[in-house]
Amino acid sequence: MLASSPAHSQESATLSFGRVDPDQPVSQVIEFDNDSGRLLEVEHIRLTPPFRAEDITTTILPGGQGSFRLILGEERVPGPYEGTISVEFKGAAWRPITFNVEGYVIPPIEFRPRSFFRIATHAGAQRRASLEIINHRDEPLNILSAEEASERFSVQLETIEEGQHYRLNLLLNGSAAPGKQTDRITLHAQPPTSEPLIVTADTWIRERVYHFPDSVDMGRLPLAIATDDAAVQQLAQTLMVYRPGTDDFEVIARVDVPFIAISSERGPDGDRYQMTLTLMPERLEPGPIHAQVIIETNDEAFPMLKVPIQGGILPAD
Repeated sequence: MLASSPAHSQESATLSFGRVDPDQPVSQVIEFDNDSGRLLEVEHIRLTPPFRAEDITTTILPGGQGSFRLILGEERVPGPYEGTISVEFKGAAWRPITFNVEGYVIPPIEFRPRSFFRIATHAGAQRRASLEIINHRDEPLNILSAEEASERFSVQLETIEEGQHYRLNLLLNGSAAPGKQTDRITLHAQPPTSEPLIVTADTWIRERVYHFPDSVDMGRLPLAIATDDAAVQQLAQTLMVYRPGTDDFEVIARVDVPFIAISSERGPDGDRYQMTLTLMPERLEPGPIHAQVIIETNDEAFPMLKVPIQGGILPAD
């Protein structure tokens, strides 16, 4: 069934068909009002496949109600669905009614919440994550093992219900080499599935001292906004600097251009700083922004960090 919110002749609505099996019937009568004082005539209903419309009310009297039956066809692609439906009327005076449609077609073998890991940790710290594999087919799915060839993590396969439901656990080793990496995990089933069961693992091991984000974007701002004190305060950007597992982290930060101010506030646990970067209207001139935040720290291995700043000030018309 489809859940919807009311739609009128010149409004929009959102429809959701929820989670459905590949062959589960999905059909719902969608109604819309003619709250004008004139006759409405439906010219077209345009739909994103695999939806189709039947039993369409083509003429709606003033103050009356039109409808059509919305049917989800059989050629469904497993996974999330997003589409639109546009009910178009004769005459240039009437804007179409637009429905945004969303839902999820359950695949025969479902990975929940997703078919990949995306996990990060900092140097020296382990991090765990898990996903589940659910069999919606008639025949059993017997997963025997999970194979990976990465030194960054280990995996463990857990059986929740034999032939139907499994959990894959990943343990990220924070002692591995820092950086980002993508690896494959192969699930071996008996009998083999028609397509290999592959889970990707996107892992990120941060250095002992790191910052987020990787760079600071001050935006591309018209000069009139960049020189407005209230607007500049609202457009200030935040930069975080971390050294997890310590309580005596110290930093001194500055910006290498004169028109960006920076202030720092130490976190209550002593392992991080929040930095706020603000444009200084009285010093701004039109042009691109290419600058750096230079951060000196009390960590011997990472005594200095440099964070790029980009953006631009557009000239006045």
